[in-house]
Amino acid sequence: MYHRGAALAATLNCLVVLGVGAANMYSFCDERTDGKTLHNLTTKDLDGGIKQLSDYDGVVTVVVNGFPRERERERERERERERERERLVLIHKWFTYQYKQMNALLQSINTTHYVGKITFVGFPCNQFAHQEPAANTTELLNGLYYVRPGNNYTPDQNFHLMNKTNVNGVNESSVYTYLKETCRLPTAAKFDPTESFWEPIRPFDVAWNFEKFVIDRHGRPLFRFLSSVEPFDILRILKHLVDNTGKLDKAALMGNQEISRSLLDIEEKYKSEY
Repeated sequence: MYHRGAALAATLNCLVVLGVGAANMYSFCDERTDGKTLHNLTTKDLDGGIKQLSDYDGVVTVVVNGFPRERERERERERERERERERLVLIHKWFTYQYKQMNALLQSINTTHYVGKITFVGFPCNQFAHQEPAANTTELLNGLYYVRPGNNYTPDQNFHLMNKTNVNGVNESSVYTYLKETCRLPTAAKFDPTESFWEPIRPFDVAWNFEKFVIDRHGRPLFRFLSSVEPFDILRILKHLVDNTGKLDKAALMGNQEISRSLLDIEEKYKSEY
């Protein structure tokens, strides 16, 4: 009998390996030959101290770049743009609502065995339309609390904010250098040169805020998702990675029915964006 799960896996293999479907909202990360993992790296925490990413050993981690607010001049600029352009901006670019979704996802697993085993790590960034102008930790947290997303927003205890950093360009974080050289930019990505504040723009750079890199419990990057893909879209994948203690290679990921189903659902949900 030909099962639906087998059909899903076969379809995914065609989409990814053969390139059918043209554009994708995600990419599989490459397997590194040097053995280097995210856990070998350090960064700066929100207060400027050294953060050892080996602290996330045994935890499935989602690395995301984000911003709490935008400058007033950017809001004025958007008001001046034509109606269709504004509609596209609302759909594709302002993703601060995902802060609340990350909290909601983490809180939804608080009473399950997944609690503490899935973590979001956020890197505030000011390279996209200068949307993160905060000068210090207080301004950054106030931006989240009062403005975007506002309504007294405070990150969940398993959503860890790091220091503001560059994710692209000559002064980019070593964390993002590692992630980008391991995970190719999904083919549906689009850059806006007028609002991308770094040079040069390279084909593997982060295209906008709220791109997501999924890291397994061993520190190995497995997936890269574009900004539109929402936290709950990848929840089944995150749970599967928690439940599987082994090191899944790309072939195993591509052939897994649960992961295949999630990725196909994502492509179907966002197919109008490319």
